Amino acid sequence: MMAALAGLGLVLFIGVTSVVGLRLLWRARQTRGGAELLCGLAFTSIAVIGYPASILAGAGATVGELHMLPYVVGTLFDSLGIAFFYAFAWVVFRRNDAWAGTLAWAAWGGLALGCAGLIGTVQRAPADAPMLQVGGAWQSMLQLLSIGCFAWMAVEGFLHAGRASKRLALGLADPVVVDRFRLFGLFGVSTTLLSGVFVLSRLLGEVPGEGVVLNIGCGFFGTLSSSFVALAFVPPRFYLARLRRRSPPPA
Repeated sequence: MMAALAGLGLVLFIGVTSVVGLRLLWRARQTRGGAELLCGLAFTSIAVIGYPASILAGAGATVGELHMLPYVVGTLFDSLGIAFFYAFAWVVFRRNDAWAGTLAWAAWGGLALGCAGLIGTVQRAPADAPMLQVGGAWQSMLQLLSIGCFAWMAVEGFLHAGRASKRLALGLADPVVVDRFRLFGLFGVSTTLLSGVFVLSRLLGEVPGEGVVLNIGCGFFGTLSSSFVALAFVPPRFYLARLRRRSPPPA
C-alpha cells in the first residue's frame, strides 16, 4: 500500500512536470524568453531524464545491485535540473541583486563538485558496499543544495505574490498572475519538504524503495507538488474562471 502511494506520487510528479517542462521549452522556442527556457530545462532535466534514469538504476541496498550507467545519468541530470532552477530564481526574481548571483554561482560549483564526488565514490566502491554508507557526504551536499534551491523559490514566490496582491486590490494586476506566484511558492514549499524526506529517510537508514518515511513522504509531497505545478502552468478553465470571479473590481 505504501509503495503504491509512493509510486503514485512519483508518477504524477514525473508526468505533470514533464508535460509542463516540454510546454515551457516549446513556448521559449517561440518567445525566446529566458524564464521559460530555464524553467523548462529544469523540469525536463529532472522529470524527463533524471528521475526515470534513477528508477532504471534500481533501488539496491548495495553498490553491486545498481545499474551504473542510469545511476550516473540520473545523478547528473537531477543536479543539472537543480542548477537550472537556481539560475531561474536568480534571473527571474533577483537579476539585479549581487548576492543572488553569488549564491547561484556557489550552488553551481557545489552541484558540480557533489556530482563528481558522489559518482566517483560509488564507481570506486566494492560491489558489496551498502549504498547508505557510500558517498554519504557528497549525497548530503547535493540534497542540501536541492533543499536550498526549492526553499529559495518558495520564499520568492510568496514575496512576489504578496506584492502583486497589493496591486490587485487596486485593479493593477491580473488575478491569474497573482495566483501563479502563490502556487509557485507552494510548489517550492512542497518540493522542499519532498527533498527533506530523502534526507530524513537516509538519516533513518531506510533501504531505498522500502522505507516508511520515504514511501509516505514521496506519495504525499509528490502529489502536492504535481498539483501546484499543474494549477500554475496548465490550469483548467473552471479554475481560471473562479479566480477572475473572486478578484476585486478595479478601483
